[in-house]
Amino acid sequence: ARTRTDMFPFSRDASLGSWEWVRVGTSGSSPTPRWGHSAVAAGGAVYILGGDDLTDSDDDILRDMYKLDAQARTWTRCRDAPHGRCWHSATVVGGSLSGNSDILLIFGGETLKPGSSIRQPLSSMLSYDPEFDIFYDAADRGHRPSARLGHGALLHTAN
Repeated sequence: ARTRTDMFPFSRDASLGSWEWVRVGTSGSSPTPRWGHSAVAAGGAVYILGGDDLTDSDDDILRDMYKLDAQARTWTRCRDAPHGRCWHSATVVGGSLSGNSDILLIFGGETLKPGSSIRQPLSSMLSYDPEFDIFYDAADRGHRPSARLGHGALLHTAN
C-alpha cells in the first residue's frame, strides 16, 4: 500500500458548510509515514512525535520529533525523544523553563524493553520545550495514572 505524508489543512473560521480539504505543499525533511504518533499545535507550529512505523516488525517504535512551521509550511527535524514511544498522548501547556513558550507534555504509550523487541506500556511523562528543543522528565505531583496507551489527554482551562 502506498502511504502519504501530504498535508490537508482547512480554515476553522469558515462556516461548517464550507469546510474543505485542500492539499498544500510543504518543504524540508518531513516525517516518515507512521501511526500511533501524537500531533499537537503550539506557537504557530505542529509537532509530530514518535509512533509506530508501517512495517510488520515489533521493534519499529519511533522516537523522532518533527516540527511543521504552519506559516512557512516547512518541516524541521527536532531533537529525538530519549526513547521510542507510540500510542501516547501529547498536550500543550504553559510553563517552559524560561517562561517564554508553551511546553508539550507527553504521557504513557508503549516502548520497547531495553535490549529486546518486547513492548511495554508506559506510565512515564516527558516534557518537551520547543524554545530550547529539549526533552526532560516532567515534574508532577499526586498519584500518576497507571500505564496506558491509545488514550487521549487535554488541558482543561479550570486547571
